[in-house]
Amino acid sequence: MNVALLVHGQKQKAIRKGGRIQELCDGVEIKIFASTGPNQGVQLCQAALDQGSDTLVFIGGDGWFNECINGLCQYYQAPGSSSLPLKSRIDWAFVKQIKVGFVPAGSGNDFVKSLQGPTGIASLCEQLQSDQGTDERSNKETQLRHIDLGYARFMDEHGAPKEQFFLNIADVGMGSQAVKRRETMPSWLGSMLRYYAAIASTIGSFRPIHCAITVDKDQWEGEVSNAVVANGRYFGHGLCVAPHASVTDGLLDVIVLPSFGLLDFAKQLFNLKKGRPLTHPGVRTFRGRHVDIRISRDVRSTSEYDPSQQADLEMDGDHVGMIPVRFECLSERLTIL
Repeated sequence: MNVALLVHGQKQKAIRKGGRIQELCDGVEIKIFASTGPNQGVQLCQAALDQGSDTLVFIGGDGWFNECINGLCQYYQAPGSSSLPLKSRIDWAFVKQIKVGFVPAGSGNDFVKSLQGPTGIASLCEQLQSDQGTDERSNKETQLRHIDLGYARFMDEHGAPKEQFFLNIADVGMGSQAVKRRETMPSWLGSMLRYYAAIASTIGSFRPIHCAITVDKDQWEGEVSNAVVANGRYFGHGLCVAPHASVTDGLLDVIVLPSFGLLDFAKQLFNLKKGRPLTHPGVRTFRGRHVDIRISRDVRSTSEYDPSQQADLEMDGDHVGMIPVRFECLSERLTIL
């Protein structure tokens, strides 16, 4: 077993946890790959794979996990497949041979809340040492767990097609605008207060978007503030927006939220924090493998791509582009410790 720790090097918490894992995993071959700047997860993950790593431990927040997972999947693209969609270019048999672990060291740490079983450093190190012993004795494969992966095809901010995998939750509308606005908030507020301040300021200025949403054979159209597509259950610093979602059921949960005023949002915040379904009568829920979201076409528009008819899209806590977007749940694509 060849273990690589992929550390978000701009977070001191991640650096400390990486060092602690090294201390506890006596006898396990470990290499550390730490970022020195933003958006290096894909590059570092592929560097670790180039050096023969067969176990990858990601140490950081949800955005870091997303970068690293995209690096893992893209590394195993099949030769001669450039004309195919990204999901079809990946040799998934090779991806599933790589074991991955998640150590939360970010601000929200929402994704790991949806994983069954212990996620602490001590339990992770026990698993690594157990796997190391198994490899040395007989190479017998231990009991492995597999989780689903989200996949999306959408537009960048200039209207060019884009593809990306996601682990946890994607969000269209107000939530994505709040993610963008969060980056303009003063850092002294701290991560959680910055996010809630961004939500509050976004609610005051956001105009609902008229969306057409298709979930497998179900179709719905209407005004929404948020359309949440969930593989995991939590987003936004512990808000349980999809209490029935599972990372192992092969399906995506879709929660369509109506336009919320500040008072309505405050009332529903208690349910989100407690992991209870939202009680607002305008909330709609769906479940399926394929999800399409688009702005209902403006009959006055003559252009296939009209920026005035778009809405923001975020995945795993980062703004990534615009809709229209097509999501798919890829069942049991990742092997986790």
